Amino acid sequence: MPTTQEEAAMIVGISQKYLPLERLKMLLIELDEQVGKKSENDSVQQSFAMFRELVEHASHALKTPDQPNPNSPTWLAAFSAIWVFHTFLILGNIASLFVTPFMAPWYLAFPACFAIVWTVCSSANCAITDWENTVRAKLGWKPIRSFVGHYYMKPIYKFLGKTNAAPEQSVQGA
Repeated sequence: MPTTQEEAAMIVGISQKYLPLERLKMLLIELDEQVGKKSENDSVQQSFAMFRELVEHASHALKTPDQPNPNSPTWLAAFSAIWVFHTFLILGNIASLFVTPFMAPWYLAFPACFAIVWTVCSSANCAITDWENTVRAKLGWKPIRSFVGHYYMKPIYKFLGKTNAAPEQSVQGA
């Protein structure tokens, strides 16, 4: 028996206490692609397909007619500001990695450099990428998984002609 709109809205509403709707949608789509469609278990396939349909249907059903214009200069300005801030933050982290060992004693520089490398290289969700994905959704653009991967590594791979570059995935990171 298919899930009703009320049930879908209730499930998405409860889930949104823990994840924003766009993140929930991206998570369930990725689970369906990576687990559901590759599984030999019919129950797993049907479950993930149902969850994907549920969140896609709920996200369309929950959209309100008074949403901002996707071509709004305000959203484009917000996107630009977030992009510039994120770029400066990453460049600052990279610069501090090289400057810190010369500006602080080793017992302070080593943990600071370790923290910088861990922050930049970890797969933890980046709040700034989440903000960008929220603005990208308002503009009608696809979300990105990784700021550095999307804006820097992907163009480098394209320029070098590498075809084995990792495709965009739907989970965010720094």
